[in-house]
Amino acid sequence: MNWSQPLGTYDYDYYKQATFVLVKESPKAIRIKLIDKYRGEYNGLVFWMPKSVTKDYNNSDPNIKIAWFWEKLFNDNIRKALDDLNKKNKIEIKDKKD
Repeated sequence: MNWSQPLGTYDYDYYKQATFVLVKESPKAIRIKLIDKYRGEYNGLVFWMPKSVTKDYNNSDPNIKIAWFWEKLFNDNIRKALDDLNKKNKIEIKDKKD
């Protein structure tokens, strides 16, 4: 990948590795669906990650991708995706009752 930088010496302290399916790609970001065995409670969660905070992107497998993401933004995006999912589920439940 031309846009993916390699991990630096100290990046292991600030970046977390994730396994995912690539849902969509734009010039500045990738939309991912987590399938990470270490983050089982978040499996299936879909959200955007900027390419600028993505390192060591590995697309050797046509289906499953691996990359390292800046931990702070990665966790923030997981929380935001969970909040959005919870809001959506509440709306669907409310609509079914009406």
